[in-house]
Amino acid sequence: MGKEAVAYKVEFDRKIVGKEEKALQYIGRQVETHLGERFNTLLSTFRFELVDGQIYGEDVKEPFLKTIKRGRDYRKIYGEEVDRRRENAEVEGFEKIQKVLVDPKTELGTVVLSISPRGENGSIYRHNFYDIFTLTEDEKGRYVEGRRYSSALSPVETIKRLRDGLNIMELPFPSDVSLLSNPIVLGQEKGTADEIHSLLHENHEYMNPLDFYHLKTAIGPFIEIYKEALLEGNEDFIIDSYDAVLNQSDKIWRKLESVEDKGKFVLEILKVGVPSRDYIRMVGSEPVRQVMTGCGSSGSASKDKQNNSIFRVSDFSEEWFTCPKCGYKADGPVGNSCPGCGITKEQYAAETGEDTCE
Repeated sequence: MGKEAVAYKVEFDRKIVGKEEKALQYIGRQVETHLGERFNTLLSTFRFELVDGQIYGEDVKEPFLKTIKRGRDYRKIYGEEVDRRRENAEVEGFEKIQKVLVDPKTELGTVVLSISPRGENGSIYRHNFYDIFTLTEDEKGRYVEGRRYSSALSPVETIKRLRDGLNIMELPFPSDVSLLSNPIVLGQEKGTADEIHSLLHENHEYMNPLDFYHLKTAIGPFIEIYKEALLEGNEDFIIDSYDAVLNQSDKIWRKLESVEDKGKFVLEILKVGVPSRDYIRMVGSEPVRQVMTGCGSSGSASKDKQNNSIFRVSDFSEEWFTCPKCGYKADGPVGNSCPGCGITKEQYAAETGEDTCE
């Protein structure tokens, strides 16, 4: 049986949190991205840095390809057989994306389209979306702008629109494995990210980017409290503050939907100032709305309530084993002993009196 899928793991934030501003900025963006997934926003944007011939997420210390591979390896142990080929395809596809976009000969404005349909019956991947990567440049140098759009098209419909609209004859077979393993490289002459999206957009239920901007602005003080809770390390308050972000987002959105001047309403919310801890605990203690998808829901940080939905295999990526004795860092699963120094969990416990060496 596969391990339960979790769309947002608070324990990831616990691992990376520190007083470095970049770590806190990264966590804030991750929470906002997750809110976008819960509210099915039409568009999410990302910045990827190009460092030493590899693509890195903004403020992330390891190459994104390594993150994807670790997620795939995790799923080899805990995942479902039906998703094996798809997860390998994600690695293969991003290797191709990286090869194109890090090449100094690649022209600025080059667009790479990665299409991610829902998985087969029984798959944990139930979202339908596409990513558009654009090679661009600013005062810091070259970087990649990533955009993720939700989609209402089937794989066959997507391929047909690309063939008819862009006059591209050689396109991948319309299956999740083929599309993920074969990203489509588009030169500048095929259009910008906006133009590609215009070609592929089909009306469906989603939150438009401006509404989401208002929502994430209004919920900003709650996200700040969540980051403070991580710094303090109070487990109960971490859970309460994270759940408060989700619950308060729902409360704000219900009110935003009914007001005419959303910008003015958000300003009124922000004038109230930083929420009190008692209010955070009260809102965080309320039941969290479960956002149902084909494989479960997105909800509370409390482990006994987790059963969430997944976009891509990188969502499963987490640090494997770091030996507390010699500092060895594993890139994948290890057995009962450290590959670096050979110490076992039992030996470490006997030497230090600690219960575990994980």
